[in-house]
Amino acid sequence: MVSTRIFRSLSLGAVMALAAVAASAAGTPGTIVGSSHDFSALNGGSYTCAACHAPHGGQTVAGAPLWSHASSTATYTMYSGTVKGTISPAPSGNSLLCLSCHDGTVAINNFGTNLGINSGTKISAANLIGNDLTNDHPISVTYNTLLNPGLKPITNALTIGSTKTKVGTVESNMLFGAGKTVECASCHDVHNTYVGAGNFMLKVEAAALCTTCHDK
Repeated sequence: MVSTRIFRSLSLGAVMALAAVAASAAGTPGTIVGSSHDFSALNGGSYTCAACHAPHGGQTVAGAPLWSHASSTATYTMYSGTVKGTISPAPSGNSLLCLSCHDGTVAINNFGTNLGINSGTKISAANLIGNDLTNDHPISVTYNTLLNPGLKPITNALTIGSTKTKVGTVESNMLFGAGKTVECASCHDVHNTYVGAGNFMLKVEAAALCTTCHDK
């Protein structure tokens, strides 16, 4: 069972201060405070970071240190359009973590000491993705410039953000794992507000997002 007692013993300010220090040390711009994933106002402030992470006794989930939230067991219908390359038969990496809330099958409060209880409130319709991913941008797919010549090279330089910025390349800022896959976090950042509030936590302004990776 995941422990969240340390979060509840710290004030919200202390938790957020620790998160800010960690972000600064990693050279990561932005902050979760004030973003769509700032849960500090929910349930008397007890959600905070513990809705996703636990400082002690977290689950072992690849790519998600000290994961606290219940994972989804839904079956997904993956994108099957014109993209060429290796598409995973199911969401992988950070995409699966996103879907643990956004597919609408797992209660938002299914974490920590409440882990395994799935009778709470599910995500709102406005933020629901569901398990049919055929009409969404492909995820868990290799970024293959040889098979998809309309993609920019992985070494192409780019800067994400406007209110906060992070200089890098397509590979360093948009792709994940040894397979260099496109995931939910290729376009969105769950912790940081790069382009201001109300922009779906996008890394790049919507008008320029597509051309970050695509030639047109």
